[in-house]
Amino acid sequence: MKIDGIDPLLLNKVKEKPDLKEIQKPESSATYTRVSRDRSSVQSDETDRKDTRYDEKVEKAISKLNDNAEKNGSTLRFRAKKDSKLWQVEVVDIRNKEVVHEIPTERALEVANRIQGLYGILMDEKR
Repeated sequence: MKIDGIDPLLLNKVKEKPDLKEIQKPESSATYTRVSRDRSSVQSDETDRKDTRYDEKVEKAISKLNDNAEKNGSTLRFRAKKDSKLWQVEVVDIRNKEVVHEIPTERALEVANRIQGLYGILMDEKR
């Protein structure tokens, strides 16, 4: 076979099967580590990313609410706080720094935390 510009001897060498002795093996000191992750850690990573995106959305929404309240001359401001995985939004009167309203209420957050705790106990007992 002839290809312009390529030495025929070189072309024949390429067509031949490689000599396995010429292929170098990795040094015996080389170690390979298999990284395995169970499904729960992968799901946990996905949940953390979703939580982070949700947190950013809540903070952005609160910022927009406060910008609009300020533009309209309102004395009310909004602030968000996170208790474990539950968000609470407080409406604050900036004149006297008094919390006018909480969404959800403090009591509702306490109930939600207790339910979450009971759910964890129930799941542990099932196993």
